[in-house]
Amino acid sequence: MGADIHIFRERKINGVWETDSEYEGGEDYGYVDTNISISRYYLMFGVLSNVRVDNPYPKIKSPAIDRGFPGDIAEIHKNVLEDADYHSHGYLYVSELKKIIEELKPYRTEALLGMHKDNKYATSYYLEYANESLKSLLTQVTNDGYFAGCDEATEARILIAYDN
Repeated sequence: MGADIHIFRERKINGVWETDSEYEGGEDYGYVDTNISISRYYLMFGVLSNVRVDNPYPKIKSPAIDRGFPGDIAEIHKNVLEDADYHSHGYLYVSELKKIIEELKPYRTEALLGMHKDNKYATSYYLEYANESLKSLLTQVTNDGYFAGCDEATEARILIAYDN
């Protein structure tokens, strides 16, 4: 059994959080299309939320860990949470996701120098894959201009949830 990650985008427009998640009607909000496809890469899950793998990079502290969802999420996401069997909810502002990616850089350099030999995830292979996975997530949530004009630290966020 594995875990899957679910990403929902929200932006704040005129003081209200809105989303581009699509709901097609019916009673079950458990399947909402977000048009974001993230691979099942457990090391990324660990870095973002301590899910499936404890974060192996102690210098990186994701704000999403144990944060839960904010109380002001978009209505469709409230319905999703009521209907879906998600766990380990959290959220990141786009600026926080970018900071996590930047914080991986020293680990990548240290891995090339052979440091952290006691941490199997601090090898060049794992770090490169973690970096590419996080950059792919950032690209998917930002590349279409959805957050254009939004402050990345206060008005552009992703909600993160997992299921088994």
